[in-house]
Formats: sequence, C-alpha cells, structure tokens
Amino acid sequence: MTLFAKFWVALAVLLAGCTTSTQTPLPIDFGIVVSGDEASFAGSRTFAWHEKSGVISVKNKQRAQQASQLYHALVEQQLLSKGYQLVSTPAEADLLVGIAIAQQSQLNDKDIFAQTLLSTGIEAVDSDGDTVEKGSLYIAIYQHRVELPIWKALAQRPLDSDVDEETRQSLATDLVKRMMNSVPTQQ
Repeated sequence: MTLFAKFWVALAVLLAGCTTSTQTPLPIDFGIVVSGDEASFAGSRTFAWHEKSGVISVKNKQRAQQASQLYHALVEQQLLSKGYQLVSTPAEADLLVGIAIAQQSQLNDKDIFAQTLLSTGIEAVDSDGDTVEKGSLYIAIYQHRVELPIWKALAQRPLDSDVDEETRQSLATDLVKRMMNSVPTQQ
C-alpha cells in the first residue's frame, strides 16, 4: 500500500485522547491544527476533488454520508469564496482537495498522527467531565501530481448526538471556515 493510500485510509478517523492529569478536564468545543505554506499556493487558480476524497471511518454510515456531503459543500464554498475555480476534471486542476471524517472508536489518534503528522492533543469530554466519543475532520490540499499535501488541517471535537440539524450545520460551517482561514485568497 502506497504512502498516499495509507494517508487516506487513516484520514477518516475519530480519535481517543489520553491524559495523565488528575484534574477533571474542561469540555472543549473543538481543537484545530493547521500545517502549510501560503507560498505553495502561488499560481494556483483551480481545484478539483481528489479521487479518494470522502473517506469515512465511522459506525453510522448513513449519518457519515450526510456529514461527508455537508463538509464537501462547505470546503468547496470556502475555496470558491477565496477566488479558486472548481473544475470537473482533476487532471486539469492546479490543486486537488480531499477530506476525511472519522470517529475515535474506528480510528485512534495514534493512527491519525501516523498518516497525517497532525495532532490536536484534545481529550473529548462533556460538560460533566466525562470522556465521550471524539470526531475528526481532515482536509488536505495537494498540488497536482504531488503526493504530499501543501496544506492540511485536522479538527477534532467531542461528538454530541443531541444537537439539532440547524445547530449541527452552523457548527460545521464555523469549523470549516476556521480550519481554512490560512488558505490564501486568490487575486
């Protein structure tokens, strides 16, 4: 299995964090870590979806498909708002974009780090300080024909099944916007 394939396999994950602290951890909305260089985007004007975008590693496949569609739309919206143009043929794109989602019980932090070299370091806890399932979203942007991403971001947050759809979409929109804040705007 190539490094590229392993990367995508491990992308779709939710991770388990651990702590040695004896204090009760405070609940965290989400953690984000971003890596990349704005200069790598120079001359790039177009993007397409990577053939392996949408890797999902979760228990509830129906909900995961809905989340994948939502995150694809939000990432696309952010790139379009920054002046990039979507093209239908990946071979014609300057940039290839991929996303992956996962939950901790399906993919742990160690496996995510091994594939992405990113770690948020958060422990997923609820308002009572109890450890809960953690969800992960990974976004990677590649230059065409380059195996390693020029930009990547990992976000993780405690999963809450009691959130209504409007709130879920609002949280997802805010999350993607924050994750992609460092992607440069095209002039």
